[in-house]
Amino acid sequence: MKLFLDTTVQIDRIFGSLQKRKSIQEVCAGKECWCSTYVLGEFYANIINDAVCICHFLHQENDLNEAERRITDFARNRQADRMHKIFIHLRTLYDNNLEMMRCEMGAWMEDLLYLFYRGIQVKLTDGTGCQRAKAHIVYRDGIPFLEGANCRKTSCQCSVEEFWSAQQPLLARIPLPEGMNGKVRPLLEEIQKSVYNVKGNHCRTLGDAIIVLETRDQGGEVCSTNRKDYLPLCQLFQVTLQSPDYRGNGVYNLP
Repeated sequence: MKLFLDTTVQIDRIFGSLQKRKSIQEVCAGKECWCSTYVLGEFYANIINDAVCICHFLHQENDLNEAERRITDFARNRQADRMHKIFIHLRTLYDNNLEMMRCEMGAWMEDLLYLFYRGIQVKLTDGTGCQRAKAHIVYRDGIPFLEGANCRKTSCQCSVEEFWSAQQPLLARIPLPEGMNGKVRPLLEEIQKSVYNVKGNHCRTLGDAIIVLETRDQGGEVCSTNRKDYLPLCQLFQVTLQSPDYRGNGVYNLP
């Protein structure tokens, strides 16, 4: 059975606590695990981008505590949580050695991509032709910069419009349920009529729906820790959600 891993699971496979990593392993055990270029694009735009920002702070500050304060000042909400996870991981990995962290960050970021692909099919599904999945790191004076991780509404760099055009017949015959994410529902209502406005920020807002539909198209089940947003989508598109239970009670199989 194919199990498609979303971005939250990919992040927790690397940076989660031991209990979280064990819970994910339990879900994935005995399954053929897959991922998509869309998830890889999110991974670049979030984790790799956050790691690059932290690398800049490490080069700008001469004290790890000051670098951590820069993270607190710079990031908010989900990004702050991600960046603190990454920073704690680095401090543990390199035993709080600032110079070693500076020297090894380039190799470590390459390792992040290896960890993304670890245990999944190397060939990613590519329903959207996600441009952000083609992002790359360049170095200037030894400092990393991430290029290609942004996409704009007016650019013609991917095939997300074609992806949603192919989904229109399905959406046209399915009533949208209550309880769906308040930002996602109106966009899906628009797509039922037109796919003109599905790029840029709207594409990012529709990310969970894209992942569920890519999973449906491949005849698989989706794995995510975000039960609140994924469950209404999985019920709508008749896709099974497998969600790791981080409280140690096993695996949720929903719906």
